[in-house]
Amino acid sequence: MNQTTGPPVGIGSITALAFVVVLVPAIAVAALLHIFGAALSVACMLGLLVAFIGMALYPRMLKWLGWLPEPQEGDHE
Repeated sequence: MNQTTGPPVGIGSITALAFVVVLVPAIAVAALLHIFGAALSVACMLGLLVAFIGMALYPRMLKWLGWLPEPQEGDHE
């Protein structure tokens, strides 16, 4: 039986990480802003901005966790 001890890489883990990095902060920001008196449209737009920032940081989070391989010297896109 061959077992690996690397990080848990799979569609479930990657989807859960995307949920935590992108959706949870965006919804939390929008909800908190609306609770503290911001208009719903403003709260949602700022939540959307946080979601875009989370999407930009998501690939870096995957690399930081070691779930994406580092580019090799011979790799060209």
